[in-house]
Amino acid sequence: MTTLPATTAQSTLGYFRWAFIVTVIGLVLGGVLGWQMTGTIGGMATVFFICSVLAVLEISLSFDNAIVNANKLKDMTPVWQQRFLTWGIIIAVFGMRIVSSSSTTSRPRSSSNAGVLSRAPISSCSPPANRRNMPAS
Repeated sequence: MTTLPATTAQSTLGYFRWAFIVTVIGLVLGGVLGWQMTGTIGGMATVFFICSVLAVLEISLSFDNAIVNANKLKDMTPVWQQRFLTWGIIIAVFGMRIVSSSSTTSRPRSSSNAGVLSRAPISSCSPPANRRNMPAS
């Protein structure tokens, strides 16, 4: 078994530096959002957990998609490889991840995409303030 020199391993991790930074920022922002929406540690932990699961899901599905794309790209000419990558990224990032996800989480014509956060299920993590006054059922 051969071992890689430290410089090779270090330069390989250098490729992922920004991915790690963006992931950490996203998880921190998820925790902050949970705290702002609920005001509780439990709500913050719930949102952080949901963001973590979504990050793992995104990474695993992206890796799977990269393998499928690589298998298709090897049979294409360089011109079609460039077209496939350019249009594929535009459609995948803007079409599927932004437009599709925000349109499926917002109600048709009843609210804007910004209003989606106010109806997020995480708001149910903290009990309503008037729950004490509610009659037992």
